[in-house]
Amino acid sequence: MTDTPRRNPSPWASQPTEVPEKPNEPTDNAPKKWADFNFKVDDDFRAFFAIEARMRRMSNIALLKTALKHYLDTYGSKADPERKIL
Repeated sequence: MTDTPRRNPSPWASQPTEVPEKPNEPTDNAPKKWADFNFKVDDDFRAFFAIEARMRRMSNIALLKTALKHYLDTYGSKADPERKIL
């Protein structure tokens, strides 16, 4: 029985790495938790909103946040007067 030659390890082979400890407190770069807004809109509004967002090269979320920011800049906020969220 002959021994089969062993291949040299690839320089791109993954080496075991140490996993950093997770911090106990969330940081700014920690992933945010997503929440369902749980409201319905009619099909015409959904289509209009999606088209408006695409025409501006924005996501639907970015357009919604921009619209809310504009509204708050115009009328102010009753829930967050110091504007810490947006």
